[in-house]
Amino acid sequence: MNIETLNSVCVGDIPQIVRNQMKDKIANKDEYRDAMRLKLAINDFLWAYLPMKTTLRKAEIIACKIFGLIRENSD
Repeated sequence: MNIETLNSVCVGDIPQIVRNQMKDKIANKDEYRDAMRLKLAINDFLWAYLPMKTTLRKAEIIACKIFGLIRENSD
């Protein structure tokens, strides 16, 4: 993903907002890597168990909301 994409945020685009917050808040590379692993695991779980009519974008938004709640409660 290029820097321009990371720095531009569309209003209400939850996945983009979460990625930007992660980039800004997590300075430690190991912690960032662990956070990305968690987010990917959440995405994989949702994609495997959500109904087939769920779009990839909708699954990503749900994953970002879950990830945000986990990060919020771990701080």
